[in-house]
Amino acid sequence: MSAELEAGAANCVIDCAGVGTSTRLFVVSERGAVDRQVNDAITAAGRDAGAQVENIWVDPIPKATPDAIPEAALAAYREGDIVISHFPSLTREALHPHFPGESRIRVPNRARTGDLLGSGWARFPYSVQRAIAERLEERMAPGLAWRITSPAGTDLAGTFAAADAGGEVGAAFFVDAGEAGRARKNFPGGVHDPRACATLDGILVVEYMDNVPQSEDDPALELEIKDCRIARITGGAAGGQLRDAIGSSDGWIDSWHAGVNPETLTPVTRQANSRQWFGFSHCSPGIMHYHLGRTHETTNLASFGHTLIVNGETLYEDGALAPAILEDPAVAAAIAKAGAKGQSFATRPMEMW
Repeated sequence: MSAELEAGAANCVIDCAGVGTSTRLFVVSERGAVDRQVNDAITAAGRDAGAQVENIWVDPIPKATPDAIPEAALAAYREGDIVISHFPSLTREALHPHFPGESRIRVPNRARTGDLLGSGWARFPYSVQRAIAERLEERMAPGLAWRITSPAGTDLAGTFAAADAGGEVGAAFFVDAGEAGRARKNFPGGVHDPRACATLDGILVVEYMDNVPQSEDDPALELEIKDCRIARITGGAAGGQLRDAIGSSDGWIDSWHAGVNPETLTPVTRQANSRQWFGFSHCSPGIMHYHLGRTHETTNLASFGHTLIVNGETLYEDGALAPAILEDPAVAAAIAKAGAKGQSFATRPMEMW
């Protein structure tokens, strides 16, 4: 096993999941979806940490079908102190009815190949990532005013709502993970917790949307948003697939978040599988992710290269974490403790098309 693979596994198991002595750790892996060496590396890291580790291998299930989840997997989610999951066919929507008040730490590991688990993305210190997310969340307090702009022409402004007000999608779609925070449940990750909007107005230029073919040469599609809801749609490619898809939604856009891991990479291209590409790439600081619809199954929209200003302070600048976050004392302390002092934290370039 390479040193890089060991480091990625330790970052997942110890720094992210918090596995330690006497932890009952279940590693749930879908057959055909994860390299055996990844499963073995995660298992070894857990045992090295003193955990009681149990491996569960399951077959893929049809997405969004709660009744199809194998009992062995449900038992792991029910009985484990911590679950590390390599189970991509199991969606959050399918699992939610079984555990609506989930309290355990559950870590979906998307670094399911040896190359990914040994990559800079998986080795980026999770404690630093979490510190960045926490400081962002603290600076996005209810009542504060914010503005998002992007090179493509997005220009939105609003105020933050409380977690249980304004943005219903935040309450419906994201299970409260307590003081560990939702970001702790994703590896390599990561994003800061979604921010609900009490007000949201302006123009969103849609540079990505789920399940709709797009081309770099398509005319820009603009959404005019008033009071957190789409008021007018203009532009877009001939044929109107993007416009039709947005127009058939409930029109609410009242929560958003951005990536916090500057080493994010994408193992698939947008042309090959745009939905999969977005699932990886939205962990990058270069992407702002908006939720369309007040439902458990929101549609993802995105703008690229954004600048975010909150209460007069720049938190993201041109798709990168700004000095206000990276030089924050708590973040600086996490960087120093992880031995990452001197690292540039520049956003890893990604192919947006």
